[in-house]
Amino acid sequence: MDDKVKFGLYLAKLREKQGFDSQRKLALAAKVSPATISRIEAGIQKAEPDTLKKLAPYLGVPLEVLMEKAGYLDSVVINDPPTLDDELNAIMRNLGPDVTLQFYDLKGMTEEEKEQLKIFLQGLKARREQQKEKRE
Repeated sequence: MDDKVKFGLYLAKLREKQGFDSQRKLALAAKVSPATISRIEAGIQKAEPDTLKKLAPYLGVPLEVLMEKAGYLDSVVINDPPTLDDELNAIMRNLGPDVTLQFYDLKGMTEEEKEQLKIFLQGLKARREQQKEKRE
């Protein structure tokens, strides 16, 4: 299997795992052309480093990992798993522009409060997805 095809499949899995059910939604969030996402996932086009930099925050993986998977860097070892703050920020980014959660002071919250917020946000996200499916 071609390296571009392998990376395209990897990118599609990351996109879906992060709750982007379409290439267009990821493209809009990351300010990348939907056609670019489509060509990368199809294995037609190699992802450029600039594109990977825009996508990384929305895919839940460090830029270095994407660069390594795309063949730009030698194997990268990431020792630190994402923190609870990282997870919460990713969930908040993916909820959409109508949800403003900037008033949450993550640094001032206890771990228990962060866990509760994470559960709440995941529930909100799931509910929105269910409502969207009912409309379609």
